Amino acid sequence: MICPYCKKETKANSTTCQNCGKLIDIKDRKPKNILISIIIICATIVVLALLFVFTVLPMIGKSTDTNTMSERSDTIISTESTSKQPNETSSSSASASPTPTNPGTRMYTSYATMVSYNPATGSAKFDYWDMLKGEEAIAWLIANEGYTQFDAETEVNNYADSEFVKKNTSTNLREIDLRNVSIKLMYHSDGTMVSGAEGTPSTLSDINALYHVDPEKVLKTHYYKIHVDDNERVTLVEQMYAP
Repeated sequence: MICPYCKKETKANSTTCQNCGKLIDIKDRKPKNILISIIIICATIVVLALLFVFTVLPMIGKSTDTNTMSERSDTIISTESTSKQPNETSSSSASASPTPTNPGTRMYTSYATMVSYNPATGSAKFDYWDMLKGEEAIAWLIANEGYTQFDAETEVNNYADSEFVKKNTSTNLREIDLRNVSIKLMYHSDGTMVSGAEGTPSTLSDINALYHVDPEKVLKTHYYKIHVDDNERVTLVEQMYAP
C-alpha cells in the first residue's frame, strides 16, 4: 500500500511505514483486497440469480403446464355426458350405448325405449328404464346427478304431471317379437296421431305401415310400456303419450 506521508510503497496492512517509520493510522489504509472480495461476491450472486431466472424458472413453468394439461385430460376422459329424451328430466350416464340382447335376460313390466325395429321379422329391441317421481326422483338426483337436497326438491316439486326422472343403469337390450303380442300405438297407420292421451289398439300391419311412413314415430317420438305377466311373457307393447 502507499504511505500517506512519504508517498512510497510499503507493506500492506502494516501499522508503520517501512520507508519513513511513521505510524500509519488504520483509517489511512485502503482495503483494496476487501473491496475486490465484495465486488467478486456481488458479481457471483448476480450471475447465479441470472442463471436461476433463465434456466431453472422456465423448467419449473414447463413442468407445471404439463401437469395442468394432464389433469385436464384426465378430467375430460373421465367425464361422461347424459342425453335427454322427450319428457325425461335426467338420465343415468350408464345408459349410453346399450349392448346387444343377452340370452336369458329377464323380462318384467317396465318402461322402455324402442331402439330398433325390423319390419320383415316383426322383431323390436327395447332399452328398459325406470320412471322416477316424487321422493324416488329426489333421492336419485342427489345420489347420482350431484344435486343438493334443496335443488333436487325444487326441481321435482316443479315437475308437470308428464315429467319424471329417467333411471337407466343397465346396458342390456330386450328383444320382443311383436307378432305374438298385443300392440297399442299413439298413431294411426297413416301417421296421424290419435286423439287423446291413450294409444289405439293396433296390429303388426299397422306398425309396419307407420314405420314405412315415418320410422321416428315408431322409435323416437314416444316411449313404451312393456307389460309382462307372471311367467315373464310379454302381453302388451304400449306406446305411451309424451307431450
